[in-house]
Amino acid sequence: MTAFILTNRELNKINFCRKRVSRIAVKLYQSIIAFIITTLLVAAYFFLVIRGEKGWNELNAMKLEVNTLKAQNEALSKKNTELQQKVDRLKNDPGFLEDVARQELNMINKDEIVFKFKKKEPGGHE
Repeated sequence: MTAFILTNRELNKINFCRKRVSRIAVKLYQSIIAFIITTLLVAAYFFLVIRGEKGWNELNAMKLEVNTLKAQNEALSKKNTELQQKVDRLKNDPGFLEDVARQELNMINKDEIVFKFKKKEPGGHE
């Protein structure tokens, strides 16, 4: 067994190094703990954003609803334009007005005669 004899200066240097290493280890430990806590907080935030009550799924559902409403709005606008054109023709085109009255209201002119025919019944006599 070999014994080492150290001077006070060498002992002080060793103690200084031990304290320094100990401080570095504590700072490293604190940094690791801070990193873990930050990572957990960020993960919890993203979980709430994606899965929360007003999260990602709700956003996608709202986007789908907006697209559906836009399509319905476009179809209604088109139908509204067609109806407005029909109203304009009814106001300004007597021939169109007469055609609509004949087809939709079964109207006739004063000098016209309507003939109604009975349909043949299957297996019946003429």
